[in-house]
Formats: sequence, structure tokens, C-alpha cells
Amino acid sequence: MEPSYIRTSSIEEAEAYRNQRGEWTVASLQQSIGWTQKPITIDYAGRTFLLLPEDEQNLPAIATLGEYAVCRRAILELASSLAWSSGGSVAVESWSGGSQIYRTSKLPIGGQVTAQFFHIDYLPNPTDPTHRLALALFHEGSTLIHLHVAYSFLSFYKIVNLVNGPHGSAQTGWINARVQAMKHHRVKERLAELQKAGEDIGKYIYQSCRCAIAHAGDPRNPVIDPHNMDDERRLRSDLPIIITLAEVAIEEMGIKTSQSVYREHRYELSGFEQFITPEFVQVLKSGGTPTTGDIELPERISLRMWGHATYPPLEDMIPISAEVEDGVMAIKCMLREEGYYAYVVLDFPNYRLTAKVQGEEGLKDDGSAEFVETTLEIDRFFWDWNGNGCLEVWGEGTECLGRCEAFLPVNVIMDHKAHEERVAALKTEIAKRPRRIQPPTTAA
Repeated sequence: MEPSYIRTSSIEEAEAYRNQRGEWTVASLQQSIGWTQKPITIDYAGRTFLLLPEDEQNLPAIATLGEYAVCRRAILELASSLAWSSGGSVAVESWSGGSQIYRTSKLPIGGQVTAQFFHIDYLPNPTDPTHRLALALFHEGSTLIHLHVAYSFLSFYKIVNLVNGPHGSAQTGWINARVQAMKHHRVKERLAELQKAGEDIGKYIYQSCRCAIAHAGDPRNPVIDPHNMDDERRLRSDLPIIITLAEVAIEEMGIKTSQSVYREHRYELSGFEQFITPEFVQVLKSGGTPTTGDIELPERISLRMWGHATYPPLEDMIPISAEVEDGVMAIKCMLREEGYYAYVVLDFPNYRLTAKVQGEEGLKDDGSAEFVETTLEIDRFFWDWNGNGCLEVWGEGTECLGRCEAFLPVNVIMDHKAHEERVAALKTEIAKRPRRIQPPTTAA
């Protein structure tokens, strides 16, 4: 699946990792991205990281096991990726470590921003050292925004240096070539002001901002006076431009913003393309119905919802057919409960994923507890999905093939009281019913 799936652990898994003895490195944070409210782990760049929530005594933190220098860099690279994908800041307030986790106490003042649903679904992990440096500089710039506007500006500008080299003429030319492409709402007003004043945008950003911050005593450039409030106000007005230029430069390196990832939504169907020939995929994307080509489906498919317990009837379903028409492929899966089917629908022209679960015509209740348990779990699946759930389709139980964003249901009434009453009634019915008689096992 593109981009790679980011696995978030359960609280129980996080606590088990937290209780391990070893060489811990802990970074206590000041952040604005909306932190987790419970301990979780995230696997990133081949390493497990423990994310700890803020509590009454301690700052939020990231911790990992291993040699200190290696872990410190790994935590900073994770923080850079979090800052990039979330559009906020993740600043390390202090470092600590030891054979157990020791955290930094916080001042008795207001807490930091948290998120009720802490869902990290995109963390770029570039292998090129220049690309990693670009994310580190972006992280540094976002951390400094409210601490030192001039140094923040310079950190973002260094990313322009990375893609254009040391010569000012190349940098100004690159900036001017991208002015028309800067459509972000945060830059429009300031760009209009500068253009109305007759400024050459590239030259202005280079000389009146970058050089004015980095140099003094050069008569060719103005100088930013740290004590001059007008200089600070001007730089703050120009900061959105350099942030946007830094984002453009990093995207040109091949590292997408989370907005681009969302806009392209490759994560919905890209994982399924491995089962279809490239020629078949192209016909599907064009809205056609392929007449040749093989489809090799995984042996098992599971429907899950991010952050929710699995639904046993929808685990390890057996794909039995795939129907294709006008670019849409419907994979029919058989549940363990006889008479129920799930359809995983791949809409290639729109590159969208959806699913449905239904019983075949004439499906009858056999009077068993298992039948009602299946009904209860399917009800829970749709209740969770309609309640801002994020659908995930897994192959073989080990690989997320596709996922969807949460959506707002239409013509659906989310009646919590009625739902709770139905759940209670189904559980009562399960307790009354007999279990199916399992066939005896034979010795090998």
C-alpha cells in the first residue's frame, strides 16, 4: 500500500514495551500537533517508539530502547516526520534516559493540545541524506516559529539552498518560477502586497529576508535589527511564503505533504495492484472492462476498522470470485457464517475503496448462539464505520491492502440509545441459545 501503513499498538502492547528493562532514551516534548491521550507504540524506520501522553506531573514524551546517540537521532527523525505530516511543531524540551523510563516534570500551568483520536497514517521515511536533512530543517523551522522568527525563516530557507545550491541567482530564479504555483491561502495576501509594491519576489526573499538575517555590514542588503519591531513584523508577514517554498522544495524531492497524500488517496487501492497485471490496471483506471489478464487474489481477506477490535466473522474471509465491469472490481468473500457474504469494491476510475456485508436471499436463523453472535459483530462493524470509522482491508491478516478516511454518513440516524438496547437484546439472546455441536476431531 502506498504510502506505507503506520501501525499503532494497543494500550496493552504499549505498556508491555514500556515495562521492558534496557537502555532507554526519552525526549520530553512541547508540541502542537494534538498528542495521544494514551500510551501507544508506533513502528517507524525499523524501530519501535513509545509515545507517552501528558499527565499531571509530566510532559508528553517519545521513548525508545537502544544506544543513546542512535536513539536520540532516531527520535529527532520521527519528530521531523511527525512535524512534516501533521503541519505542527514537535519540539524536544529535554532529554533523559536510564534502565527505566524517566520523564521531565512540567510546570503547574496549562497542558498541551491532545487528540481524542490520535491517528498517524503517514510518516515519510526518506533514505537520501539530503532529503532527511530537509525534513530536519523543516522541523527546526516549525519549532522556532514562536521562539525566534528570524532563525525560523533561515531554517526554512536552507531547504531552498538544498535544491538550488549556493548561488543567489539560482535561488531567486527558482523562487520566481514557483510564485504562480503558490496557491496556499496563507501566502496570497502577502504575495499580493509585495507584487503591488513592485517587488521581484525572488530577489526580495533572497536579499531583504535571507541575506538580511544572515549578514550584516553588506551595503547591498538591508539588515534585520533584532530590536526593531517593524523588522520582526515584516518577517512574520513573509514567513508563510518561505514555509510554502520549503514545502514545494521538499515535494520536488519526492516527499509528499499529507495534503497531497490525501488528495491522491493512493492508499485506497494501490495495495491491490500487486494482484493484477499492469495492463489490466490501466484498463480498469480508464473505466474499461478487461477481457484478458489474470487476477491472483490473496487467500484470505479481513475487514477491519482502525482503532477498533477486530470483527471475528469478518476475519480471514475466503475470496471466491471477482466481477469486473466499467473499471469497478467487486471481490466476493465468503464468511465463516454460512449464508453471509462481504464484497470488497475497488472503483479504479475514481480510485476509491468501499465494502458491504450482506446475507444471501433466504438466509435463515438456525437458532444457534453463533448466528446471533455474527449478527452482533456485523452490527458493530457498521456502527463503528458510520461513527467516523476508518475502513481497512487486510490480506492474509498481515498486510493492509487498502484503507479509507472517515466519512459523514447520509440518511443514517445514529441513535445511541436504540443501539445500546439492540446490543443488550442480542447479548441476552446469545445467552439463551445453544451452541452448535462441533464435529469430533480425529487423531492424526
